[in-house]
Amino acid sequence: MLRKSSREVAASLRHARSLAIMRQQPVLWKMNIKDKRFWIEGGADNAERTFSSAIEAKINTTSAEVSSADQGGIRFFPDGGSTGGSVELTYKQQTYKVNVEWVTGRVSIQ
Repeated sequence: MLRKSSREVAASLRHARSLAIMRQQPVLWKMNIKDKRFWIEGGADNAERTFSSAIEAKINTTSAEVSSADQGGIRFFPDGGSTGGSVELTYKQQTYKVNVEWVTGRVSIQ
C-alpha cells in the first residue's frame, strides 16, 4: 500500500514536469495532506488522486507554494526545473520519501 502510493505520487510529479516542458509554461502539482489527495492544477483531465487514510503525508516545499496548513505544491517550469521539495508518506513506522530536485526537476523515491 505504501510503496504503491509513493509510486503514484512520483508518477504524478513526473507527469506534471512533462506537461510543463511540453506546454512550455509552468505547471503546479498540489497535495492536500488532510484529505489525502493530490492533483495537477489545470491538468488536461483535472483528475484528483487519493491514497489510503491510514497513510500519514507531509509535503516539504517553498513557502511561496504553501496554500494553507494542509495544502502545498511543487511548481515545474518549461526548462524541466522546479521549485523543489519532497513528499513523505508514512505507514506503520515505514516512510517513503519522494524527492523533487529544484535544478533539474528530477523525481526520485527513497
